[in-house]
Amino acid sequence: MKLITLIAVMGLLTACVESINLNSVDYNSLFNDNNSKVWMVDQVLQDGDNVAPTIDLQKDLIIFHESRVVDIVPLADIYKSTPKKGSYYLDSEEKTMSIEFMDKSEWIFDLNYITEDSVLFIPQEGSQLQFSLKLKPFPEL
Repeated sequence: MKLITLIAVMGLLTACVESINLNSVDYNSLFNDNNSKVWMVDQVLQDGDNVAPTIDLQKDLIIFHESRVVDIVPLADIYKSTPKKGSYYLDSEEKTMSIEFMDKSEWIFDLNYITEDSVLFIPQEGSQLQFSLKLKPFPEL
């Protein structure tokens, strides 16, 4: 009797576990909201020190478009200067992002820390930018 009960319990537990399908998280909509999304470079980290400006108006903006185009422009010069343009590729499973600019320079990052209100980009070996970037969505004015 105990053997039958044990087999029945094990059967129920394994049947429940096998029927659950886990889907990996797709971070594309986090970055572009299926259109375009503006992020502020909140921190630029070099050897653990934040070297970004403390005043928001002096910080850079990164705009991720659904078309895989990325624009980087200083907030203070948003209407005065041409943004640095590139294309980005996001691998949600590997949690990596690469950005290739028109001048053929490339930034390659691991997305170490991802929440709905901030993302930490850690440069990979071979990336032409060797600073970590902490992005946050452009704040409400």
